[in-house]
Amino acid sequence: MVKNSLDLYRVVVKIGTNVLTQGGNEVIFEKMQDIVRQISMLQHEGHEVLLVTSGAITEGLSLLNRFKKDQFSNETGSVASKQVLAAVGQVPLMRGWEQAFTKLDILSAQALITRRDVSDRLSYLNARNTLLKLLELDIAPIINENDVVAIDEIAEVNIGDNDHLSALISNLVDADLLVILSDVDGLYESDPRANKEATLITEVVSVDDYVTSIAGSAGDRGRGGMATKVSAAKIATESGTDVLITNGNVENCVLSSV
Repeated sequence: MVKNSLDLYRVVVKIGTNVLTQGGNEVIFEKMQDIVRQISMLQHEGHEVLLVTSGAITEGLSLLNRFKKDQFSNETGSVASKQVLAAVGQVPLMRGWEQAFTKLDILSAQALITRRDVSDRLSYLNARNTLLKLLELDIAPIINENDVVAIDEIAEVNIGDNDHLSALISNLVDADLLVILSDVDGLYESDPRANKEATLITEVVSVDDYVTSIAGSAGDRGRGGMATKVSAAKIATESGTDVLITNGNVENCVLSSV
């Protein structure tokens, strides 16, 4: 059954590194402003919206290259190096989101969450209660993976770039819809970058072996390509959340998804 926007009361929006940077080497503030504008419009329509953001590592690398180029090396791509990048980049990343929300008179709040937090019962309840209370107070939750301690995620051992996290958050707050913003229009039968005739799959009823196989592997940038998005969709839908994977570079990408 196709749901209308009135059924999709609580929405989680996940924006990844590729979309936030527009393919560049640092987060673009204007993109943040555009996403927040759309979130604000959804709020005025009566929706509750939670934002899951990536971009801290990319932002951290940009800053360290600017201020500590001779003292810091990320050539090995070690876990420790990535954790430093995440710690440095989280500050300007959140500052950007906070400024974008403040411009529209929306109070926002940061929540750094890991998979471990939602697997432990007490931490799960604490995180859930906090996020739901923020929504009750009309405060916009801005959620990111806590890369300083989430070693599995940052080491690319498992699903990354917050695709997996967005699915877990959707389950945590009983979201009606998870919108995953990608740099392509959605799931294709083959890679649209390599095959201009690739067919877009408009609906997936079940994430089976075939769907998993055509999702391919992770993209060049960020830590979550279509494979991780499809895997995240499987997690979310199994708990009753609808999922839409859509192009975050098109106009009104969030508004048109609800």
